[in-house]
Amino acid sequence: MRSLPRPCSPRRRHAALISILLPALCAGRLAAVPLTYELELVASGLEQPIAIAHAGDQRLFVATQAGRILILDGGAIAPTPFLDLRDRVLTSEQEASELGLLSFAFHPDFAVNGYLFVTYTDRDGDSVVSRFHADSADRADPASERVLLRVPQPDVNHNVAHLVFGPDGYLYVSTGDGGFQREPRCTSQHGDVLLGKILRLDVDQGADQPPYHAIPASNPFAGDDGVRDEIWALGLRNPWRFSFDRLSGDLYLGDAGQNGPEEIDLEPAGGPGGRNYGWKMMEGSVCRGSSEGCDHPLPPCDDAAYAPPVFEYLHDQPDRCAVIGGFVYRGAALPQLDGVYVFGDYCGQLWAAADDGAGFGALAMAPILPGLVSFGEDAAGELYAVAGDALYRLAGADLHQPIPGRLAFADDRIEVAEGAGEARLEVERLDGVVGAVSVAYATADGDAVAGDDYLATGGVLRWEDGDATSRTIVVPIVQDPHLEATEVLRLELSQPTGGAGLGDASSAAVTIADDDLPPGPCAADADTLCLRQGRFRVEVHWQTEDGRRGLAMKENLSDEGGFFWFFRPANPEIFIKILDACKDPFNTYWIFAAGLTDLATELIVADTTSRQVKEFRKPAGVGFAPIRDFEAFPTCP
Repeated sequence: MRSLPRPCSPRRRHAALISILLPALCAGRLAAVPLTYELELVASGLEQPIAIAHAGDQRLFVATQAGRILILDGGAIAPTPFLDLRDRVLTSEQEASELGLLSFAFHPDFAVNGYLFVTYTDRDGDSVVSRFHADSADRADPASERVLLRVPQPDVNHNVAHLVFGPDGYLYVSTGDGGFQREPRCTSQHGDVLLGKILRLDVDQGADQPPYHAIPASNPFAGDDGVRDEIWALGLRNPWRFSFDRLSGDLYLGDAGQNGPEEIDLEPAGGPGGRNYGWKMMEGSVCRGSSEGCDHPLPPCDDAAYAPPVFEYLHDQPDRCAVIGGFVYRGAALPQLDGVYVFGDYCGQLWAAADDGAGFGALAMAPILPGLVSFGEDAAGELYAVAGDALYRLAGADLHQPIPGRLAFADDRIEVAEGAGEARLEVERLDGVVGAVSVAYATADGDAVAGDDYLATGGVLRWEDGDATSRTIVVPIVQDPHLEATEVLRLELSQPTGGAGLGDASSAAVTIADDDLPPGPCAADADTLCLRQGRFRVEVHWQTEDGRRGLAMKENLSDEGGFFWFFRPANPEIFIKILDACKDPFNTYWIFAAGLTDLATELIVADTTSRQVKEFRKPAGVGFAPIRDFEAFPTCP
């Protein structure tokens, strides 16, 4: 994990004030108010702090990734660790490593039985969930270890990550899918392995003999021969941190995504368990559609078998990355946060989210600390954050007057078919309805080009005092018979007036899906190359520097390759191959192309099975650089 410089001495308040927007009931309606808060540095100079917990008293306990659990009492770290496991914990010098001591939890009756539960990576690289006994309030005995679970790990990341006692008194354990991109092993959907799951253990029954726990009779798969009895929920990728709302008992879980959505999952209190959160068929609300490596057919993406996230965000901005699950605030120092779920991400953003009556959603986002790795709470419900080498507390707040709100796209990513003729985007006024406000908007090229693919548009949207109705922007889409790849144009909001601000979604992407691909397998003609028994359709367009243009003529070499010529027969100005790599971990078809021409060329390859189209362009006067698209079509049967 990355380290932070030490900005100040313990107990000194962090100098920077940060504003986030939180809800308040004002004049009978939900309005927005700015909340200014401070971060109070509690301790610094720690060696890779990774997790925080309390034992029901005034103390805090901080785990370091290297294998120690430290006591923080009265603002000072005790000289002797509460527990030292460095002799059995595997760590790595690699930044952002997920090896080591990762989490711990005190038994709800710790004051009576002295039990502490820990998860760490052992020297064989496997995850261990163990119980230790404290022989005093200040020391747990390393020799008292009793192993409850040993989970074999196929890789060095996405291990067993977090331990939490639920309001039912059972120990809940989150496990990652075992690592590796795209999870080729499908562990999250296999019922006979513990990876990619939430587990629930009764650590009071059978506590005196191996395996030092029992299975709650109410576990959803208890007695099912095809599913491990320990499993409470499945279909997770890397559930790094989760928590229970200490008032409602609801379970909130942050599940880190691969390259797309970061998600927050919510399981209401009293549920029967057994939820499937969808990975790897689903990543958040995005359909990945892959059942590679699974031991049984998976339901399709739109099936009710998958529990959708209540909130998600994308890596569409450089300051957004892996989600760090947090807590519903129930402390006393920040009353405006009461009932709000506070969480973050590894890039150092603080998020606040809640159900405002219209559904669960983000209320605010603000910079907090780079290298953020975990949140915790003390016995009173106050919130703490671990970042770099330090521990911080969210401190004093000041509530101000309502503000006019923020203006943002309701959906910052939409897709339309070229034949639809137009794209419609809604712009919302969020968090406030005080005063008249306006915002400018304009289109901008991405892959799509104004005039060729859409008609440029721009203007100003206006709201009167008290008006929160959304506004619609209509962008005309140009229809043409030309087969082309999916293209993107952008809309930008700017110049808000009336004191309004811009919301997170101040930029939106419109994806134009071409609908000119003929139905069925590829039918070859003089201009069209068909490969892989008609699955792939290939065209090449050319244009000279003086404006002459046309289609190239094709020549077949084999079912997987061919070339095109522009002015002279059998002169391979561009050579094409489609390679089937479906039998290796990439699970894709690959496109290889090379050529000599200095014409402006456009290579179009369509997969007639998935209806996906890829397009490669090169301007005139530039030599044709070889194309090696190693993940052209991830649509293997």
